[in-house]
Amino acid sequence: MTLELQHISKSYDGLPVLKNLNLSFQQGQCYCLMSPSGSGKTTLLRILMGLEQPDTGTVRIYGQDGEVGDCRVAGDCRAV
Repeated sequence: MTLELQHISKSYDGLPVLKNLNLSFQQGQCYCLMSPSGSGKTTLLRILMGLEQPDTGTVRIYGQDGEVGDCRVAGDCRAV
């Protein structure tokens, strides 16, 4: 696994946007994120870019905990 989200939750003003989200992304694969408006797509992408911190959960990059936006964790910035 290249990128793994474990038990990610995020809320704004007490309103849950992401709740206990678990996803794995493999290097070299193509993914599509589709969901109704207001379901947390932008929040998820902001977490993946390191612009937003989840309230709970872990982001693992190349087997290490860290922020996705921090290329130092992964050693480089290879595309997922």
